[in-house]
Amino acid sequence: MMALVKRKGQAARNESRKSQRRRPANTVLMVDFIHTRERDRAKPLEAARDSIHLRYRPILMTAFGTIAGLLPVALEHADGLERLSPLADTAIGGLLISTKSSLFYLPMFYVWVKGKS
Repeated sequence: MMALVKRKGQAARNESRKSQRRRPANTVLMVDFIHTRERDRAKPLEAARDSIHLRYRPILMTAFGTIAGLLPVALEHADGLERLSPLADTAIGGLLISTKSSLFYLPMFYVWVKGKS
């Protein structure tokens, strides 16, 4: 009986680990969508434009939601978290830069590289 309970506990832990796996990054999803559209005979510029139209809203919602959650810490309005203000500033800056690069520079760079080959 004890072995059965132990196995069920291990199965539950394994299931929780599976659910905690990382999701693909925004750039990976955009490039994958561009490749899918190119397989459907779309030109690189059209495929990149379609990937932006598909992914810009989820990317912006995620980034701005996280930034909104970090603002009280960055502005030192969270009691007891004043020492984490530099970390919040860095995280907000990184989110802004990665969002801009995901939405603007990645598709432009992809079209530029595809045009050269």
